[in-house]
Amino acid sequence: MKDLFILRHAEAVLPTPELEDSARPLTTRGSEDAARLGAYWHDQGVQFNKVVASPAVRTAQTAYTATAPLGHTPQDVSLIGSLYEGSIEALHELLHAWNNSWQCVLLVSHLPVIQALITYLTNVPVPPLSPGGYAHLQLDLDWWRGLEAGIGQLVAKGHPADLQVADA
Repeated sequence: MKDLFILRHAEAVLPTPELEDSARPLTTRGSEDAARLGAYWHDQGVQFNKVVASPAVRTAQTAYTATAPLGHTPQDVSLIGSLYEGSIEALHELLHAWNNSWQCVLLVSHLPVIQALITYLTNVPVPPLSPGGYAHLQLDLDWWRGLEAGIGQLVAKGHPADLQVADA
């Protein structure tokens, strides 16, 4: 059994003609939401063996901020180009290549590809994650190479605003 947490980047500044999409940073609210989610995961005892994220600024910032309470540093986050404007096929290939010792992985990326991944893995259409929203899937497999459609079960889905955090 493997655990896959899928996180949509938190709220980012709106696009402008002067700012490339991939360079958009988190808003103050986005940073606060990511920190709250990280605190919640800490309280729940979640530990990620691996953290992967899109190289977009807002996505990397979300990953860094959400995993800091768990003891991760920015150097622990692998930024992977195929997670930015990626396809379900590219994600499938990426996950197949993951180290089998990783039992619990956090993947931070963008819509629509993360929504497609959740639906692919669970065979259940789930409403799109809002910015900062996450889904926790349990995957019935021992080897990432065995990943296929319908192998996962949605265990939890949420948003930082709805979470109870011990220090909040």
